[in-house]
Amino acid sequence: MEIDVACIIVLYQTDDSFFNNLDLVRRQVQKVYLIDNGCSKQFTIKLQKIIKNSNDNLSYKKAETNVGLAKAQNIGIKKAISDGFKSILFLDDDSTPDREMITSLATHLRENKNVGIVAPDIVHSSGGKQKYWVKEKSGFWRRRGFKEGESFFGEVNTVIASGSLISVKVIKKIGLMREDYFIDYIDIEYCLRVRSFQFKIHVLKNAKLLHQLGERTTYKPLGFEISPTNHSSLRKYYMTRNRILTWKLYAKKIPSWFLIDLLNFFFDTTRTLFLEKQKYQKLKSICKGFKEGLQLESPPIIYP
Repeated sequence: MEIDVACIIVLYQTDDSFFNNLDLVRRQVQKVYLIDNGCSKQFTIKLQKIIKNSNDNLSYKKAETNVGLAKAQNIGIKKAISDGFKSILFLDDDSTPDREMITSLATHLRENKNVGIVAPDIVHSSGGKQKYWVKEKSGFWRRRGFKEGESFFGEVNTVIASGSLISVKVIKKIGLMREDYFIDYIDIEYCLRVRSFQFKIHVLKNAKLLHQLGERTTYKPLGFEISPTNHSSLRKYYMTRNRILTWKLYAKKIPSWFLIDLLNFFFDTTRTLFLEKQKYQKLKSICKGFKEGLQLESPPIIYP
């Protein structure tokens, strides 16, 4: 079934395992926009051969330097809108969609006009299932996975960018990704912006996405499972800076999210101090990001 969906994938230090994922995606969408933020010469040569035989359903753009995830996504968004697509799927270069994922997402988005983002159920490469902050009928938020008999979550706090499907109408109304974020919290801020415009975020149980967890490790002290992210000092800086910027934008608008994220910040920092390597350098980066997040002001939203 051919659907009016374009897919944007930002490439950065991508390896050859990506080509299998690319083949799966190409079968489900009309066009894939590949934005190269910094890949090896050998990888690029192989990719160019595939593009040459792609029947025009692959578009490739190489950035002169690493322009950041948000700007690269915006390059793809503008091109997809210019080419007339009605909805856009975002994927990481190491995420693997199941064969019906995109069709399921597109059908759900088309049938639910109040939905700003529809996302798949994430399955981690380790085999673990994703848990989501879901608003229950009682009005309280709870972090959980799907129960038996549930087909989708109708009100979710935030979702990751990979696997998210967004209509072009929504993008035109609420704007593009925040390029000043560069990397990290781009998807969180966008989810909150979607919600601030009174759109819902849905997650579908029957749409699955295999997602890589990066360098996570798992510890089980006293039977509790704790998984530090092991991100680099640079990533810790951007995460903290952009987190603070996002607090400044949405703490008052969406206080339930802010309280959850405030607790997550303390939990993440504690995991870093007790369970990760290079603690001193990472703590310095967190402190630097916190300080700059307080000092900086977010620029106005850019519209396509």
